[in-house]
Amino acid sequence: MPMRYFFLLITFSLLHAIPQFGAEAQVTQERGTAMVDTRRSKVTEEEKNVAIERAQHAAFETYKAKQTASTQKLMSDHSTVLQNSYPQYITETVVLSDFFDKRAKTYEVTVRIGINSTALNGSLLSMSGLDAADSTSSAEIVSLIIARSRSSVQRFDDRVYKREDVNLTAKGNQKLLESTADEERIRSSEVSTSSQINQSGQYNASVSASTETGGSVTEKADKVEWVVADSTDVDQQLLSVLTSVGLNIVPSEFIDTIDLAAIRADFGDGDSLSSATQQSMAKALKDYDIPYVLIGTLDVDFPLTDPVTGNTKVYVTVNAKLLDLTHRFPRIQSAIGPIQFAGEGPTEPVARTNAIVRSAEQVGTELVSSMAVRGVQ
Repeated sequence: MPMRYFFLLITFSLLHAIPQFGAEAQVTQERGTAMVDTRRSKVTEEEKNVAIERAQHAAFETYKAKQTASTQKLMSDHSTVLQNSYPQYITETVVLSDFFDKRAKTYEVTVRIGINSTALNGSLLSMSGLDAADSTSSAEIVSLIIARSRSSVQRFDDRVYKREDVNLTAKGNQKLLESTADEERIRSSEVSTSSQINQSGQYNASVSASTETGGSVTEKADKVEWVVADSTDVDQQLLSVLTSVGLNIVPSEFIDTIDLAAIRADFGDGDSLSSATQQSMAKALKDYDIPYVLIGTLDVDFPLTDPVTGNTKVYVTVNAKLLDLTHRFPRIQSAIGPIQFAGEGPTEPVARTNAIVRSAEQVGTELVSSMAVRGVQ
């Protein structure tokens, strides 16, 4: 059986045994290229399979390089296990191109693989021992991720200033020669005179011109107005990820001293909270002995039409940070984003939900990865 099909069968059977965080697994596409020496005039099937396997590994290394620092740290800590088990997370392998160089006796192949990042992240957390945490003694976290959607975007035309300087120089000289001849004749009863004037001249002129142009273009940033949307989907997906590894999630609505209206109002006007809102929030959580708060925004962009599939596509951008409230002053335990995700579906609500689910899943995974690296329990 060819190796690529062998990988697909193994992946199908093992994905059912790996914990899933969402109803739909997130699959990430990556490309990889590899080359093998054949030392013969014709490449064999075995050598092709070796090249494909190496290209898969190259694609997986590219995937690892794109992860956040905390996720890369977890992967590095468990590199030996991942080195042997990464084919389990490959959902598909597509050969994009291959070439056999008869002269150099080398075979090169480029593949595109699909990586089940949901399953991979779940395994990483399991390797870290977080899934075995005692939920009665693990850290309590309040999630304040505010979902926002753009209500309007005002774009400004560029302001253009142009300047043109022209210098004109003219030089000339004139030379004029004139000669006069008079003649007078006297005869017996008459006098006759005649005169003749000869003129000649020369005029030379030269003109030169130089032009200097310049100017500037002033661009003004778009003015964006936000509408705070329902965060139920975000909260539910975060709850699914964080509780699966034993963390206690405290719904913000149950803490009556948190001014949720002020938080939503601040994020409705900008990308950060006012000093008064932050201080009030920190005090309210400390009064309830809540050690951590996850706060940030999830911005939903305008829907687009995918030119290939024709489906509706929606992008969301996430910015969040985990604050440690166990000290006198809050400390940033982890920062997430800005990271962007796309959701696709036949309608805008479906595409938006898929994008929110994927982004919330990634935020939860990154949060847990960061806590695992820092040893937070």
